[in-house]
Amino acid sequence: MEADSQRIIAMFSPLGSPTGLVLYDISTAIPPDSYLSLAPFELFRVPLIVIGLADGLEQTRRMSAWESNGEIMNDVQAQVHDVESSGFEHLLHILDDVQEQYPKALVHRVILFDTTMQESNLPEGIMPVPPPRLCKTTTMKTVMCDITSLFLAEMTTFAKSLQGLPSIDSPGFYQANHGVNGHMSWSGTQSGTTLLDGRRSSRQSASRSESPGLSETSKYRMSMPAQVSSFPSTSSNPETGSRRSSPPRKTRTPPPSSSDDVSGFHRSPADSPAGKNMTKSSLDGTRRELSRDRVEVHGFGSGSLSERARNKGRGRVGVVIGALYLLAGRWEDAVRESVENANVAKANSDHLWHAKALENILVGLIMLAWAGLDFQIPSVCYPIAEKSTSLTTRPGQHAGPNGTEETDSTPSSNVPHRLVSLQNLVTLLPDLLNLILSLLNRASALSAETLPQLAYSEFIIRYAKILAAAHVCAGRLDDDALQHLVLNVPLSTKPSPRIPRIGILPSRTWISSILFRAMPSSVLDGGLSTIDRTIILAGIASVLSSLGFQRKKAFVMRELVATLIPGLIQARKFGAAEMGVHPAAGLALTNATDGDSIGRAAQDMGMREDDTGLQALLLQFTQAYGATWPDLEVPQTKAGLPQIDEQNSNEKDLPQVHPDNSNEATIIRIIRHASLRPFGNRSLKLLALRYCINLCEALPDFAGVLRFTSGLLRNAGSGIAPGAGSREGSVTLSREEQVRLATTISRTISAARNFGLTGLAADYWDEFLIRGVELLTPPWWKLAVPRRKEDIVPSEVAEEKTEKTPFIYNPYLKKTNAVKDDKLLVAGEHAEFKITLQNLYDFEVEIERLLLDTKGVEFVSMEHGTIIGPYRKQTMVIAGIPKMAGSLEITGCIVKVSGCWERRFPIFSNAWSGPREFKIGTHALGAPQLHRPATGSEVSSMPQPTDLRDGPKASVVSLNVIEELPLVVLNRMSLSYGAMMLLEGETLSVTMTLQNLSTTTPVDMVLFSSEDSTSTPIQAAMRNKDTPPVEMYELELFLQKHAFRWKRKTEANFHIDPGGISELEVEVLGKPGLTSGVVQLDCTHLGAGGEAAAKGRFYTRQVRIPLTITVNASVELVHADILPFSSDLYRLETQSEFISEPTGQDSIERGVSASPQPPASEFEALFERLKVSKGTRHYCLLLLDLRNAWPNPLTVTLHVDDPSKASNLPAHTSHTEDGGRVDRSSPKSYTISKVVQPGHVTRFMLPLPRIYLTHPNAPIPILDAANRRQFIVRSEKSSPEAERVSREAFWYREAILGLVRGTWSELGTARHGTIGLRGMRLSPRTVHTVKLKELGIDMHVSTSLNGSETAVPVAVTPLAQSRGYQVPTDEFVLLKVRLTNRTTRPIQPLLRLQPSLRHQAHPYALDISKRLLWNGLLQQPLPVLGPGESREVAELGLCLLARGEYEINATVEEVRTCAVDGGLGDRQRDNGANADGEVGRLGSERQTWHAEEACVIVAL
Repeated sequence: MEADSQRIIAMFSPLGSPTGLVLYDISTAIPPDSYLSLAPFELFRVPLIVIGLADGLEQTRRMSAWESNGEIMNDVQAQVHDVESSGFEHLLHILDDVQEQYPKALVHRVILFDTTMQESNLPEGIMPVPPPRLCKTTTMKTVMCDITSLFLAEMTTFAKSLQGLPSIDSPGFYQANHGVNGHMSWSGTQSGTTLLDGRRSSRQSASRSESPGLSETSKYRMSMPAQVSSFPSTSSNPETGSRRSSPPRKTRTPPPSSSDDVSGFHRSPADSPAGKNMTKSSLDGTRRELSRDRVEVHGFGSGSLSERARNKGRGRVGVVIGALYLLAGRWEDAVRESVENANVAKANSDHLWHAKALENILVGLIMLAWAGLDFQIPSVCYPIAEKSTSLTTRPGQHAGPNGTEETDSTPSSNVPHRLVSLQNLVTLLPDLLNLILSLLNRASALSAETLPQLAYSEFIIRYAKILAAAHVCAGRLDDDALQHLVLNVPLSTKPSPRIPRIGILPSRTWISSILFRAMPSSVLDGGLSTIDRTIILAGIASVLSSLGFQRKKAFVMRELVATLIPGLIQARKFGAAEMGVHPAAGLALTNATDGDSIGRAAQDMGMREDDTGLQALLLQFTQAYGATWPDLEVPQTKAGLPQIDEQNSNEKDLPQVHPDNSNEATIIRIIRHASLRPFGNRSLKLLALRYCINLCEALPDFAGVLRFTSGLLRNAGSGIAPGAGSREGSVTLSREEQVRLATTISRTISAARNFGLTGLAADYWDEFLIRGVELLTPPWWKLAVPRRKEDIVPSEVAEEKTEKTPFIYNPYLKKTNAVKDDKLLVAGEHAEFKITLQNLYDFEVEIERLLLDTKGVEFVSMEHGTIIGPYRKQTMVIAGIPKMAGSLEITGCIVKVSGCWERRFPIFSNAWSGPREFKIGTHALGAPQLHRPATGSEVSSMPQPTDLRDGPKASVVSLNVIEELPLVVLNRMSLSYGAMMLLEGETLSVTMTLQNLSTTTPVDMVLFSSEDSTSTPIQAAMRNKDTPPVEMYELELFLQKHAFRWKRKTEANFHIDPGGISELEVEVLGKPGLTSGVVQLDCTHLGAGGEAAAKGRFYTRQVRIPLTITVNASVELVHADILPFSSDLYRLETQSEFISEPTGQDSIERGVSASPQPPASEFEALFERLKVSKGTRHYCLLLLDLRNAWPNPLTVTLHVDDPSKASNLPAHTSHTEDGGRVDRSSPKSYTISKVVQPGHVTRFMLPLPRIYLTHPNAPIPILDAANRRQFIVRSEKSSPEAERVSREAFWYREAILGLVRGTWSELGTARHGTIGLRGMRLSPRTVHTVKLKELGIDMHVSTSLNGSETAVPVAVTPLAQSRGYQVPTDEFVLLKVRLTNRTTRPIQPLLRLQPSLRHQAHPYALDISKRLLWNGLLQQPLPVLGPGESREVAELGLCLLARGEYEINATVEEVRTCAVDGGLGDRQRDNGANADGEVGRLGSERQTWHAEEACVIVAL
């Protein structure tokens, strides 16, 4: 900048110090009176420049309005017109009022923004600023340079006036004589009057004196870029060179004649009403009289009291002049002036001003270091200086530490480097501080010289700030520390309590001990006002924060808050009294009327920057005590900023920033809160929060009240999720206080709404609000049931595709997709969820809105509200609709609690109590550092925990949304009331009509299944492990015999159109014990080609139709037995018990004549039709006793099927007859019918072919796959022989039941049914009767031709009553033996024939040597007999010598077991049990077979 050419600037000319800077501290309010009372001891406290800001657009409108009044001037008149008549009259009046209100200020200027006029065309005191589009980078700098130039010029005048004073009184002198509040304010108006509402002063009628003209070269300074004016030329007349005339300005206040005039604390003569009318001559006279008084001498010589007083006064004035040099940016001159006058003050024992001079020297040295200039520390700053050092130094010289004078105008080699000087300064700081404090203590001995508490405390705070900056920067005053001290730039280095800083001097402890000297006491505070006390405490807290003493800082901040609360409450009372409102109205006090501008300005409810800073301060205060805050623990997002009514609020958005409420961020926040809860004392923590609430209520600050009230509830809570039945989780506050805090939140929000602030709310205080989300099971008729593709494939096909494996567990086996029990939703249909809410506080919590937060497919959640009672868990039901199929996850709930922000809450279903509370020193010290409020640049770098295992587990409800399904219901049924009556074995058809309620989805597939009342007891019996395998098989078979069957009319799939109906027919079977049943229809839509089933999984909906059934008994099996079919039956006289004579009701069908004939002929006819010889040994007689249990006669029909064509026989069954295969083309089945009267028992005798089973010892099958186990261990141990007998009885019984079946029908009606024959049981005797042996032995006698073709054949006549032959004696006959191998293995036989006399004792029966002759061997080995082979193996010639009856028995013994395909035979493998589970004989035994009947020969 350049000097003002209009004024002579000798002392503070910018040309004298090109490197100087003027630093402005801009304020929008007048300093308190306690500040002003310290001038001129501390001139930086007094406002020296008053700047007004004006709107150029508004001024343009005023000028347009003035021109519209008809006063049109020509160009000449426009240049010289009276300014008062123009549109600037308003601004000029304001400028005059400013000069009247603030006469002590050196510069008064108004800056007019957004104007296109030049400064030459504006009245004096108004400075233009063009619009932004016309501004350059140096525009505002130029304006500030102009203001600074005027300021330096006025400061010279001010300094000259100070130099004319004989002395300046200390600030303690004024407080001792007048008191702090016993003076007029610096502004000259009553305190509280605003800038624009000051009274107007009458303007003088005389015209303004013309301002001296400016030369053309003075319009532009060297630092400004060359520019061409674009404004219209309105300059003054070039001939005169002067500006246009302006109204006369008031005469400037003459220089002060005493310290009363200089001080901003006291009123000068010009400020008094009389002084305002004094002329210049009178003022000059007054000055001369004061000068005569000033030179009055009371003593003689240099050591006189008067000379000492004059030197002391001259030193004080010099100290003030040095302070002016500091303000003007001439720091070298300031240091020189301060050093000179410090020596003067030291020599005259002026301790207070000596200390002030040392402080000014320190400030000047710091400013020189900040500017990058070299400096040397004066010797006066050292506590012990050499006596040879002169008291004063010449200008431009400094006294070194050793007393020598060194010139700093030109650098030399002896001048130390700047870094060395800075290090020396840091080393000197503690001693210098002690020196200054000792001087202040000496000065306090005199009450007039005592430094006020405000100045004393602020001096210590300033000095402690310098020491703290040096300590934080590792004991150095580097550039970072200097920037922090001069420009208040935050330090880039942050102190850490974990790093030892013992070697850094000065230490933190020493600095804090010095700093606490500035702490004002409650008694000896020097009458400090609330503002002064607040400023001191805030400064102490700031320095403690930079040192890292968070707990000490919290202690000071608690005192700060306690100081602010009474003052704010008192101010609110005064405001309520002015508005006529009772103070007890609480927050409603703040509602100012529209006409009261003071009230509007003071009670602006918009969130301002200072409000945000106050909340940040209080947050730091509470966090130092360990309080937790949700919005300061995790990276913050502005996605959820509240919306404010812009018409009713001056701010666009609030400073409230919502935290991230995702599951991970919430868990991290909970873990951090849990780790902070043990830190600090809970009572102190809650007390600090109560202080914050009281302070915010006193301001009033609505957002702060809500924030700290919710914070108090949060920190008073337990922060846990208690389990079921747990008594934990209680709040440390009393019930009354909890209710009061909840009421405070609602009351604050109501008051904020009255002011138009609709975006204020609190943060909810419990993270565990949602304790569970559960899908409610829909009604059974809407439930979606998962199905697999195998449910459509028939069970037989599925079993064929199942691969068998010998392994119990095969890890490499491909696993089948088991149907999971998923939680299913259907697209487009309502689903209900049960929400569990938690409230651990003793007041009700109102939920205004709650909806589900989901991920995946689109989901529309219904909004619901509720009220949670105090200290409880409560459930509510909420509904939602998924819009499409896919995966859906419910991750949390979005909840709007009354009075709180709407936010997302995760689901915490499990109990969680957090870590155990403990106290460790390092943990406590580190806690506030890790969780201090993070700035925007630090949020991204804030450490985030990655291990969440210690925190609560957030639950996620996974759902599967499937495609739309049809909804089918029963429309009608052919049964009345769903009840029916049946007989055992009877079937009845029921017609059911189904309706599809879906309007979009048809039904194209129906799966039929059923349940009946017999299933439960049977399944209970099947669960008994001691149930024998035979009984288990019967139970499983009975269970698989379904009582309901779907009678399909066509093979096409069942189809129901959307909204249509369709019928199906169900057949009901009368099972014993059936009382009720349910028909279940699974309906679904598979689409064209069954796309859903092709994927391996689909879903159905069930239609369950209950039926009530009564089943009565019909025909019962009373007894069953099997007898061998003996030839003696032919000799019976009566056969009525065997086969009754054929009638219309009783008959033997198929080939049995109805005409009367002997019974023997009936058997003969039957066997003849069956093509069986009448004396056959291959049939047995089956006896069945059946009883009619129905009141009406029933016709009972028994069917014996052809063994070769029976489809339900065991696979290993074979039938042979007469040594040959059965002719499968011949009819072998027959039927017997009888009418059984009610209650009667009728016996049926059925000739039944004997049966051979290839594997009669095979294991009993297990029908239910669920009961199939590789190893079955039963409690009852049975021998292999008993197991073999049991298995043989089972398999032969199954073979018989496969051949025989029975039906019944009621006479006169169409009712019919089947007879249950499974009650038949076989004993070992009956099994022996019905089964055929493995090796069949047949013997017969034929004629022997004796090798002669012409011989007459012997007459051999077969006997009718037995298997015998009648032959003549003395004739040769042949005995032929045929063997039949019915097994599947070869047999190597040894035949033994045993002839004997019939009907004789054993010793006599074998004496046949004289009665019988034979030709051949009675015992002979035979060739191997293959599997299934039948052949004649031997011929024996016989000749009977004596008449009588002979019999020949045959025995076949197995010589050895034969191998099959190079391996061992079956008999060697059957050691107990084979691979298929058969139980057989020991493999080392050889088997022997005997002929069933001996061959009888009767010799005649």
